[in-house]
Order: sequence, then structure tokens, then C-alpha cells
Amino acid sequence: MQEVIDITFVVGQRLLSNALLRGSVRLAVDQCAPPGVDHTGPFRQWVDHLTPLMEQASKQGELLPTVEPRNTVELLVGSFTGIQLMARALTGRSDLSRRLSVLWSHMLPSIAVPGLLLGLDSGADRGVRVLDSLDALDKAVS
Repeated sequence: MQEVIDITFVVGQRLLSNALLRGSVRLAVDQCAPPGVDHTGPFRQWVDHLTPLMEQASKQGELLPTVEPRNTVELLVGSFTGIQLMARALTGRSDLSRRLSVLWSHMLPSIAVPGLLLGLDSGADRGVRVLDSLDALDKAVS
């Protein structure tokens, strides 16, 4: 479950600095884009990437028995999209991490088993910390 959380925070953090990612998000959500632009691809890819992770969490007993992994991932992807659009409109995405933390604080109690909740990290600085860890790992390997 933590990996799913981390992915959302890393994508949110990268939206602040990666122009290519911002452009692809803009094309995906722009309903006035030129004909031929596939609006479904990015959403399907994200759902296809996160669903196996959510299924794995379910098999490991991390999710409540009522949770359907694919439906939950589709809700998450739609929620993330709306939150990042709102953050872009209101603050230039400067508060996106805080908004993602709020999203997870509401979502996690309805999908994760109670015993797991305290161990999951959905703090607003999670994306920065994960990226810092990845950078440190890359430097250690190099």
C-alpha cells in the first residue's frame, strides 16, 4: 500500500519540476485538444500500473475485504487528477503535496485495515523524501 501512496506523491512532486510531465497531463485533461489526441491513454496506463500494486496489497491483507482494487485505483486516479487541477488553478500546484496528504487521510481509513494505518506515511513531504532517497541510492550505486 505504501508504494501506491509513494507513487502519487512522487508524481505530484515531479509535476512541479518536469515540464514534459506537466505537458502530458495538460493534454490528457484538455478536452479541447486537437482531434486525434488520446485522452484515455494516460489514465489507462496509470490504472494499469497501480492496479497490480493494489491487488498485491489486498493479497497481503493490507486492504479491507470490501475493497475492489481496480475500482479503488480508478477512484484514486480520478481524485488525483481533480486535485492536481485544482492545485494548479489555485496555487500553481505549490500546495499539491498538502492536498494529496488530505486525500490520503480521507481515503486510507476506508480502504486499509486499521492495524496498517499508523504505519503508512502520507505526510505532505513524502514525495520529497522518496525522491531524496532515490537520489541518494543513485549516488551510492554510481
